[in-house]
Amino acid sequence: MTPTAPAKTANPRPGRWSLAVLWTMILVSALYFSAVSIRLHEAHRTHKSDLGQIDQAIWNTSQGRFVQETRGDQTLTRLTDHVEPIFAPVSLVFKLWDDVRALLVLQSVLLAIGAWPVYEIALDRLRRRPKRNERTVTEPGESLAARTASPNWTAAAALAFSAAYLLYPAMQAANVAEFHALPLATPLVLFALLAAQRWRWGWFTLCALLVAGVQEGTALLATMLGFYALAIGALAWWRGRKTGGLPRSAAAWPMALGVLVVAASLAWFYASTFVIVPAYAAQTYGLGESPYVARYGALGSSFNDVVIGILTRPGLVLQIIGEPLRLRYLFVLLAPFGFLSLAGPEILLLAAPLLLANLLSAFPFQYSGLLHYSAPLAAYVAVAAIVGAQRLRSLGRLAAVGLHNHRIWRAHRRLVFLIAYLLAWSIGCQIAFGFTPIGHYFQY
Repeated sequence: MTPTAPAKTANPRPGRWSLAVLWTMILVSALYFSAVSIRLHEAHRTHKSDLGQIDQAIWNTSQGRFVQETRGDQTLTRLTDHVEPIFAPVSLVFKLWDDVRALLVLQSVLLAIGAWPVYEIALDRLRRRPKRNERTVTEPGESLAARTASPNWTAAAALAFSAAYLLYPAMQAANVAEFHALPLATPLVLFALLAAQRWRWGWFTLCALLVAGVQEGTALLATMLGFYALAIGALAWWRGRKTGGLPRSAAAWPMALGVLVVAASLAWFYASTFVIVPAYAAQTYGLGESPYVARYGALGSSFNDVVIGILTRPGLVLQIIGEPLRLRYLFVLLAPFGFLSLAGPEILLLAAPLLLANLLSAFPFQYSGLLHYSAPLAAYVAVAAIVGAQRLRSLGRLAAVGLHNHRIWRAHRRLVFLIAYLLAWSIGCQIAFGFTPIGHYFQY
């Protein structure tokens, strides 16, 4: 469901108790995964590659030597493999605590903070009242307010989505897999989607461009966010033209800034992928492109060949995706939110660059869900699940109208069912695939 310009709502925000619960969950998650990741490091279960190299590159950045590192007796740069501008602001953490453990704590805190925008997105969507022209089901003597869930029930459902996000196995896997740049895109994507939902286009642009600056590959995620803003603006312009409800000039901002994000992100992707990395990789590896292209050899021997292979060989693509371990990977991604994300496909589509990169790779860890490669997908799956839940509630309302069954559509009852359904799947997947003490992959 594409958001339109927000209107004032009669629905009050829930009490402060919900924010207290939310920030308690965030604090517990940040403290727990900080402790676990530090414990693994102190037990000598981290490695020179990647944590040692990344730590050195970020520390050198804090000293004015951007992502410089040593390999053997050579002084090199991480630009042979990745372009990660996000390491510049990350390096400031060493001004507070000059220790590799600071990176582990920072990663845990930033991933946990992602539960905040998840809560706000869910709260906005789940507390919306029926539209003026929408039929509602009421019983004799029953007011419309009785058909709308109380703020506390809505907050409880939003907290359930935040809890499911914090329990998301693929994100937890990134938390205990040392420190990497890619997981840092997760909260940025969530804040970008929240800003788009609330029509805060300046904040959206900032967050989207920060996503592009995480790593060369995340520039494609930022590109998709730009297309999303463009679609929101175009739809709002069309609706304003049809109904006159929204000034057409208001749609200009998401369209203009969407185009800006798309253009800037694609330009940065081209520069980092086809200019910067090849220049340094040629000196170090004797390669004319990123060394990671070799992971897609079944589709082609160069980046261009891989893209052409994806577009022109759908049979091969489906054959690769249809392998049992890759199908299991899709299950691990979608099951923690009870497959509600499938009812929000437009949000999942925004994750296509990263999802395809993982699914089509010949490197098993990319589609295992056990390292850092899937962390940003938590943002898309969570928001798609929220959109899907809202969409299914609307379908349920229509079914109640058609069946004249008033009792099956009481607002608080459907939210109780949603909370129970979501938490059942989330906790079940945590037991099967998670990294907490109840999880299959728990380690300490």
